[in-house]
Amino acid sequence: MAPLVDRRLGGAVRKARQRLLFVIGFCICLFLVLHIAWQPTIQLPLTTNTPVVPPRTNKEGNRVPNAKHEVSVKEELTKRFEHTPTASSPTTLRGSAVCRIGKPPWDTDHLVDELDAFLDVYARRPGGINDGGGAFFNYYALWNIVKVVSPTHIVESGAHNGVGTWFLRQAAGSKTHIIVVSPNTPNLYKDANGRYFTGPNFKDFNQIDWGFLPPETTLLFMDDHQSANRRVSEAYERGFAHMVFDDNYVPGQGDNFSVKKVCNGDAYAIVGAPFRDQDYFGQKSHLLSASEWAARRELFLSIVAVTAEFPPVWDGPNRFGLSNAKWTQITMPSILSESAALAVIREHGLDAKEARRYAHIVYVGLRQGIQQ
Repeated sequence: MAPLVDRRLGGAVRKARQRLLFVIGFCICLFLVLHIAWQPTIQLPLTTNTPVVPPRTNKEGNRVPNAKHEVSVKEELTKRFEHTPTASSPTTLRGSAVCRIGKPPWDTDHLVDELDAFLDVYARRPGGINDGGGAFFNYYALWNIVKVVSPTHIVESGAHNGVGTWFLRQAAGSKTHIIVVSPNTPNLYKDANGRYFTGPNFKDFNQIDWGFLPPETTLLFMDDHQSANRRVSEAYERGFAHMVFDDNYVPGQGDNFSVKKVCNGDAYAIVGAPFRDQDYFGQKSHLLSASEWAARRELFLSIVAVTAEFPPVWDGPNRFGLSNAKWTQITMPSILSESAALAVIREHGLDAKEARRYAHIVYVGLRQGIQQ
């Protein structure tokens, strides 16, 4: 009798164990299914670790669109601008501390339409990375500004290796006269039709008699790390109308008294920097009282009709290590959305870290030549 009872009990235990294992297995499967179903969408970061898709070319060597999966940059850009929040939007502070005076010479359609043409030019640039010089964002800004201003003459103050001169020539065409002012003669590119105040012939911008130029149709490109506040006054005194400043540093950074530093006091409070006047690559530098800074700003505003910072092409970490909350307040909305930026970076083999080289390049229109 006892063995029979034992066999019956053993069978019951085995069945109970099987049912328990079944229930445990079912619960594990159910958990995995629910976990996968509710997993949030992961957005790709701006990185170049993804494979680069080489562009296709036709028989003439010109780039043609890749396969049907290639993102339409223009379509993405158009969507971006249709939904870009502005500083006046109650839900965002993006660009709220950017100094904006008058109307920019460009519009959103222009920024959209010019990108493809510029990418083809950028692929042919001399010098590669161009350490110590301009970068993708800066040169795209220059490209657009030259296209909309259409200058008959361009003065470039501070040329480094000459890569900026090359981009100016590509944007302006062969008929525009280019004058280069720089202590050293560029060694990478020298414009065959340019006039050079360099090397033994160097003179500072304010020491040259510019009477041979038509000031109202001349564009001044300032990349010389001098006080932008001083350069604006010097240009105004000589009757010039159009200026671009490459190194438009935020308060507390850089080596010059930039347009950004003289034009808007809000940026100082955001980054926590004192008022400071800087000139000659920062060799002259001293603190300013609030009233001294205000006097400089008042003079600046009296001769300026337009200040327009060119936006970054895409968003990314900034060179100064500022928090995103601070950076977005002092920076215009980017041109590209993240998805459009990833498409451009992948297709053209660009470096997403170009965002770190952005320095708020800015257009300035002086009152005597700008009608608002």
